[in-house]
Amino acid sequence: MKKEQFLKKIKKKHKDYQFDNKKIKETEKLKIIGITGSHGKSSIAFLLNEYLKQMNFKTVLYSSISIDSKTSCYTNDVAVEVPINDDIVLYNAITEAVESDSDYLILEVNDRTIDLGICDDLDFDLKVLTNIEPLENQMYTNYVELKKSFITKGNHLTILGLFNSETIELYNEIKNNNVITYSTEYFIESNKIKDRDVSYYLKPHNNLYFSFEGLTFDIVEDNKEVNIKTNLNMPFHGLNLLCLFTIIKTLSVYDKNLYKKFVKNLTIPGRDEVIKYENGFVMISNTCCPQLEYLDNYRKNKEINRITLVCGSSGNIFPTWSTVYQTEKYLKQMDYDMNFAYNYATKYADKIIITTNDPGNNDIDSLLHKQEMLVKGKTDYDIIKNREEAIQFALSNIQKGEVVYISGRGNRNIFCEKDQIIKFLDKDVVVKKKGDK
Repeated sequence: MKKEQFLKKIKKKHKDYQFDNKKIKETEKLKIIGITGSHGKSSIAFLLNEYLKQMNFKTVLYSSISIDSKTSCYTNDVAVEVPINDDIVLYNAITEAVESDSDYLILEVNDRTIDLGICDDLDFDLKVLTNIEPLENQMYTNYVELKKSFITKGNHLTILGLFNSETIELYNEIKNNNVITYSTEYFIESNKIKDRDVSYYLKPHNNLYFSFEGLTFDIVEDNKEVNIKTNLNMPFHGLNLLCLFTIIKTLSVYDKNLYKKFVKNLTIPGRDEVIKYENGFVMISNTCCPQLEYLDNYRKNKEINRITLVCGSSGNIFPTWSTVYQTEKYLKQMDYDMNFAYNYATKYADKIIITTNDPGNNDIDSLLHKQEMLVKGKTDYDIIKNREEAIQFALSNIQKGEVVYISGRGNRNIFCEKDQIIKFLDKDVVVKKKGDK
């Protein structure tokens, strides 16, 4: 469905909603890019938006890292849970982009958005699927098919990451429909994929690809190699930068010198941010898996010597919020995630500091005790209820070569506890503590 028709359909559906007098004509010149996947979608959407702005294009971004739009009620340093949580938000995103005369609207499309069919009828210009990891998911038992459905609906150009049997199966279904692919040299060779089936691939640069100081690798296109160096030190960010390369090549906005300069020193808010602190390092992210495994490799290579994890499980938020947070499926998923995270963390962290993280309406002491039972007897740990004090404690005891890894919130700056909503950002605590030294 053409963009103008799509917008009219939403207005007709919500007759009682007071829409602003926004123009919905001339929407067809706006290029809409939708990005989904099990991992990387937020970072890639953010990076694409930043790159296009450096190319002097006008853009609007809706991702969980930030909403970047001059006419949105959000500020571009605020993280959100679900960027497109209903069709009215999508309507506003499109009309905001049109009113600001933007060239591109970049949308992170997550599981809930796909499941609710919010953007089913929208004509995207480009859809990107970074990967599909068949995780155990209580909320979406049809998780793999759900992700595939975003790509198979509609007529559009597609970029697809080939990394497992699920994505190869999808590629075989749609390969005659304007599909551009990217992968890794290892996956291509181990799965005997034909060269013509992969447009771009990542080739590790000797053994330097894995380094705490940053990644070094080649991107190969038609036997031509582009050498890439970046300060990002998690190997999966190499795949994110490969995906970015594939997108900007597809959009015909690739500038070799700008791209190499752009990726050299990157900060993705709340996604594995590294801050040098005294003789050690602080990393801030929204999750700890698989990051702790890579930190363990860097520890084995003697690039770092100790890992302290600061983390805490969220509660069930507020009973007045969306009923999805009260469903049995959601509660089961929360329990599964908590058990998985702590079983994972105890394998790699030398010490775990358990603290609060959006406890919402839950009893905080009970929530902390539940987490303590998952680590007791498995690793060294402390319980510090106040999150700011927990971070300060970790930093006060940092050792030479140690990484204090602060997980669970990323660049989320709203903290929910009982009937209070507090502005709180993990990075602010680190920066203030560093400045006080």
